[in-house]
Amino acid sequence: MSRLEEKYFDDKIQGKLSELYLQDFNPDSLNDIVSINEMEDAETKELLLATVRAGFKVEAAEGVFYPVINYEFYKRYIPYLTADYSDYIKLMALESSTPPAADAALVIGWDQLIKRAVAQEAFLREYPESIKIDEVRVLYEKYLNYVFYGLNNTPLFDYDTKRMREEARNGYLDMTRAGLDSELIRELGLFMNLLNGNDCLLTEELDNYRKKILENILFSYEFYSQILKDKLRAMQKNIDILKEESEIQKIHESNYGGMYQMTGLLRARENELLFDAVEVVFPVNYKGHFTPGKRYEYYIDAAMGGRRSIMVKDDFGVWHSFNWRESIE
Repeated sequence: MSRLEEKYFDDKIQGKLSELYLQDFNPDSLNDIVSINEMEDAETKELLLATVRAGFKVEAAEGVFYPVINYEFYKRYIPYLTADYSDYIKLMALESSTPPAADAALVIGWDQLIKRAVAQEAFLREYPESIKIDEVRVLYEKYLNYVFYGLNNTPLFDYDTKRMREEARNGYLDMTRAGLDSELIRELGLFMNLLNGNDCLLTEELDNYRKKILENILFSYEFYSQILKDKLRAMQKNIDILKEESEIQKIHESNYGGMYQMTGLLRARENELLFDAVEVVFPVNYKGHFTPGKRYEYYIDAAMGGRRSIMVKDDFGVWHSFNWRESIE
């Protein structure tokens, strides 16, 4: 692909392909061997033949010609592939032969959009260990955004009236009644029920709900939880490196790390942190740093004028200092 792209992005090749377009040339001919062989320019002919024979095809967008994988080419190998590879080729061949969008507009039906997304969802559930899981995940996320938001030139809700497109509403209702076993279909049914209760208008409540839907759907898959665990492990490695480079963290660990005093966390809310070691509610947001119900190493320090501090080591092994003042009689 990269070698082909270098050749296509040559100004001379782009110019020759543009000339063909200006001559009322059929774009499909760029990927047809018979038509290519009839071309007069040897350099263009050679490049196009090499592209088609290698399993690629030429597409154009905004006046630029470039190669993409032609998955239809690979369908001939399906009988020799594992089940996940076979289904992957089928999914991608559909994308290759009939793209869902062009020029930021939907070019397939809204019901077809749902059917493709459901097929992608089935792949994610059936083959969580597939080497192609990440590629299908990216495709599925794109489709979820299409389903609940539409595209710039084909928005799901009219920009002015905020009303859902009639053809989308009809297509979605048909799909929710089809009896498909799909998390997307279940969430779409709830979305449509809420929509009908709002006279098919996009309200703030509905907008917030569809944002939550995307999270609900994506994290219903086991491998998404694994992705989150992997990110947390990577985050911990970074934090460990930074702790080693932080003089403050080294001092805190040296001073307080051997105290072995433990305090339980009672609350960790937005702007509210409470440990059972002190009767002080700290107006800070440390959600994610501390887990309610868990116990942590801590040390309490006192200074002149009633100033007090509690140093607590969080879930990532990082020491934090929280201060307050006590009245002195």
